[in-house]
Amino acid sequence: MKARLILFLILCLSGLALTAETVNNANIDDMIFGVPVAGDTLVSPAQNDLRNDIITVNYQKKNAKLAMLYSALLPGLGQFYADKSAFRTYIYPVVELALIGGIVYFDAKGDDKTKAYEKYANGENITVTYGDFTYTGPRYRRDFQNNVQAIVMAHNANDIYDSTFFRLDAANSQHFYEDIGKYDKYVFGWADWYYTFAADPSGQFVLDNPDFSDAIVMSSDDYTAQWLGNYKIADIINHNNVNYVSSNSLSSSLLRKEYIKMRRASEDEYRTAHYLSFGLAANHIISAIDALVMTNQVNSKAITQSPFKMNYYTSIRDNHLTPSLGLSYSF
Repeated sequence: MKARLILFLILCLSGLALTAETVNNANIDDMIFGVPVAGDTLVSPAQNDLRNDIITVNYQKKNAKLAMLYSALLPGLGQFYADKSAFRTYIYPVVELALIGGIVYFDAKGDDKTKAYEKYANGENITVTYGDFTYTGPRYRRDFQNNVQAIVMAHNANDIYDSTFFRLDAANSQHFYEDIGKYDKYVFGWADWYYTFAADPSGQFVLDNPDFSDAIVMSSDDYTAQWLGNYKIADIINHNNVNYVSSNSLSSSLLRKEYIKMRRASEDEYRTAHYLSFGLAANHIISAIDALVMTNQVNSKAITQSPFKMNYYTSIRDNHLTPSLGLSYSF
């Protein structure tokens, strides 16, 4: 009986010794965090479960050249790709829309003012009294221009005035509307000029009459004779000794003067739209460069954790729980 009792006690002591050895050989950290020991199912109680608090940041590097391309095509898109939360990400598309809106707006205003000066020139009839004559018709007429330029060309066979010098378009083309305001040689077609310098008070064209041949002032050199200006027909009839009106004087035709003013107003609108188109191109360029810079900044500030891992955990050192921070590198 004693032998059996002694044998039982020996077996119990052997089991306790084996268990103690197993525990001593185990990693105390594994016991704390409930990792099975040597194939056993040992798990720490729930109330003593101390879990690892692992910080892992995975960041994929942004492609700066790709961001630059995005913003070159659509300002702000590259910034959105790099950092959608950045304030300047949304500045460029707003500027883009504003510039496009400005271009459309000023182009439309230019078109409206172009239609206005075209209508002013020969798109509507006016009724005006010149001397004893009441004129009804467009402000600019090609037949008026043709009548006067024929007299100028016939003045001297050796001068510069011929059919190649006067080439006003027969159709209402862009060149026609440009020429009648730009060149002095086409002033003859404006109604107020015609009825002041080419027609008598009754509205009769008189430049073809020798009595009014001196109404047109030409330079003295027969071979380089140039038209310098005109005397008013009314002054010639009344024998008023006055100076002629220069060929390039805007006062010779107030209708032409107003027309030039209207054309310049239209050109100002188109010019503004043109400047805004440069701003549009600049917005693409600046946005592309900024997207490149911004992406590089984002990449440099980011915590890249492709091979690296930061781990925060608690371990036992000298029978005390000690918080620890570890850095590991995987390769």
